[in-house]
Amino acid sequence: MMNINQYNFLKGDIVKLADERFDKISKHLLFPQNLFYVEDLDKENNLITLRNVEETFPFADILPVAVNGEDDKDIYYDPIVAASVVGLDGEIPTYHRDSSKYYMESLRKSYNAKGESYYSLIQTKQLNYVHEIQHCFPILKGDLKIHYHLRGYVNQSNIIGKLCELGNIYTDKNKDKINEFEEQGEHNIIYIRRSIDEKNIIASSEIDGKCDYVMMCKDDNMATYIRFFINSSIGKLLLLPDFKSGKMKGKTNFSQLKKLPVYYIHTYADSCIALQILIDFWVVYNKKTTSIDDSVKSAVCNYFYSLRDSLVLEMILPDLFEKSGVRILKHWKEEFGKLTVNPIATQNGGEYGLTVITALFDSLMASGNELMENMNRLRLYMNDFMNFANKIMSESK
Repeated sequence: MMNINQYNFLKGDIVKLADERFDKISKHLLFPQNLFYVEDLDKENNLITLRNVEETFPFADILPVAVNGEDDKDIYYDPIVAASVVGLDGEIPTYHRDSSKYYMESLRKSYNAKGESYYSLIQTKQLNYVHEIQHCFPILKGDLKIHYHLRGYVNQSNIIGKLCELGNIYTDKNKDKINEFEEQGEHNIIYIRRSIDEKNIIASSEIDGKCDYVMMCKDDNMATYIRFFINSSIGKLLLLPDFKSGKMKGKTNFSQLKKLPVYYIHTYADSCIALQILIDFWVVYNKKTTSIDDSVKSAVCNYFYSLRDSLVLEMILPDLFEKSGVRILKHWKEEFGKLTVNPIATQNGGEYGLTVITALFDSLMASGNELMENMNRLRLYMNDFMNFANKIMSESK
């Protein structure tokens, strides 16, 4: 078998494993294709790391992917598309490449600055392997993607409904209607911003600055759960028109907000609501106190946000979590059950908020804590799981 140095593989190249090696590890992989991205190369020890695979491999186990319509059939072309101009509340256009379309077919209609199709250039240069195309045309390197077979992992039955089916949603233009509900005090009001950022709170129970949309819910717990879901990374991702840049930043609109699918599992709803109440308490408490170091405030907040993201992600991809041996929903529910004070009963943490959070972290820091161990295990997969979820959501928009 030829040495990898003869192929000159680089980080980001698309490669495959030798058949006998792939057969041995395939049952432990998240996806069935024998296609991988090179994650890292250790040339001193002749070892290579592949993305989404825990073990390392000797160079001799890594092979190039032939451009033949068979070995490379699950590769597609996904270039970045220029932005469009959209009105304030207009429908934001999204561009989603057909991931089932063979990349070589797509390259027939993709041209360089001289007007030459990449397909014809590949033929002229007699490039036989995918990584050779990536090296010869660096502009294509990041645009050649592996089409992982993901849809089987999504549990659509965990969708309780569209956001518009769970309450009434208004734009800030309906000020009279909103004022009427506020005065009546019979509805739980959720104030929503259209500007989305990875760090900001976009759905709040109290108005803080500019508000673009307002949602009315008659049920206290459902209103809290909706805030839990919308403020998660998945909730934000679903409200964005696209996520190509890899940055959770952009603007949603009224149409996208109304059709937002809300994932919900009744068995775990109370523990999710409790987490949102603890987050609400911690955000308010941080603004009032100076007795806690900023690094501690940030660490607790980041943990809560990460936990919320993980819970929502598992609702969407439960089978993927199970195959990876990660259980977050189950172990967070167990931690919630250990609390001596139920945050839902006190609402917003109340005077018990700090006591509850202190007891929670005492439990989390104990040796062998199942939730912490599963959160640590999830960190190995989190970026890829988010990318997979983004891909699935993009295709369904």
